[in-house]
Amino acid sequence: MTSKVSILIASDDPRVRDMTRVAAESEGAEAILCGDGQEFFDSAKNQKVEKNNIRLLVLEAFLPKIDGFEVVNRLQEFESTKNIPVLMFIGSNASDAFQSGAIDVKHRSKIRLRADNYLEKPFEQKEIQSAIHSMIKHYRGHAAPHPVTGLPGHPQIEQEVFSRFTKGETFSVICCDVNYFRPFNDHCGTDKGNEVLKAVAEVTQDILKAVKTEPAPFFGQVGGDDFVVIVENEKAEHVRNALRQSIQAELLKFYSKQDQENGFFKGMGRDKKEQVFPLMNFSMVVLKASMEKYRHYGQIVSEANGLLHQAKIGAENVK
Repeated sequence: MTSKVSILIASDDPRVRDMTRVAAESEGAEAILCGDGQEFFDSAKNQKVEKNNIRLLVLEAFLPKIDGFEVVNRLQEFESTKNIPVLMFIGSNASDAFQSGAIDVKHRSKIRLRADNYLEKPFEQKEIQSAIHSMIKHYRGHAAPHPVTGLPGHPQIEQEVFSRFTKGETFSVICCDVNYFRPFNDHCGTDKGNEVLKAVAEVTQDILKAVKTEPAPFFGQVGGDDFVVIVENEKAEHVRNALRQSIQAELLKFYSKQDQENGFFKGMGRDKKEQVFPLMNFSMVVLKASMEKYRHYGQIVSEANGLLHQAKIGAENVK
C-alpha cells in the first residue's frame, strides 16, 4: 500500500510552521514539523523518508543547532535524500546579508547551490501555497530528462533562468500547455498520448532550430503536457506565433475528420459512461523576465500558472 505523500518542514517560528503546514495539507500531503536543523536532518536521513514518501523539503536558511544550508549540504550525501527538491525560507531579520529585497548575486548563488527555490520573509499564505503547489507538481529528480521526450526538466529550466539572471540578461519565458490532453490520453491510451508529447516536442525543436540567437533558445518540459521555451525578447513574438500555428495544426492530426468538424470527440469517461470531450488545443503565456521583476524562478512559475488558467478559461493566449 502506497503511503501518503509528505512534506518535511523545519522552522523555529511557530507562525511559519503553521502556514507551511496548511499549505502542505491543502495539497493532500502530510506535514512533518521540525523545530531545528538537527531534528530536520535526523528525520530526513532515517527510514522515515521511505516510510512517509517525502516529496519536498521546506526549511529556514537559518535554524537552531544546524543551519539550513549545512543541513541540505549534508543530505546531498545520501541517495535517499539528494534528489528531493528543497524550498528555503530567507528571513529578513536573520542576517544583514539576506535582508528582504537586498539579496545580491553572490548570496543568490549560495542559495541556488543549496535549494531549488526560495521565498523571502515575510510572505503571505498564498505565496507559500503557490510555491509548494508548483514544486510538488513540477519537480522531478535532478538531471532527469523527461522519459518520453528526453527534454530537460524543472531543475534544468530553473538553472537556465538563474544563469541568465546572474548575467544580468532580460529574456522571455514562454510557458505552454496542451489543454484537454488528459481526456485524450485516457480515451486513446498512453501510447497515443506519448505520440502527442513527442509531436509537440519535435515541432517546437524544429521551430527553435531556425532561431539564431546568442544564447540559443532553451526548451524544457516541466510536466506531462507542460513545456517551457526560453528565448531572447526580440524573437519571442515570432516563436509564439509559430508555435501557436504549427502545434495547433499538429494536434488536430490526432483526430478524425468527423471529430475535427464536430469540434469534439466522444469517448468513455472514468465513470464508464460515454462523454463528449473537447479537442486538444494549445495555450501559451509569454513573460518578459529580468532580475528586477522576478527575484527567483518560483515567481515566474506562479504567475505563469495563473495566466495559463485564464488562457484556458478564455480559450485565448495571454501575453
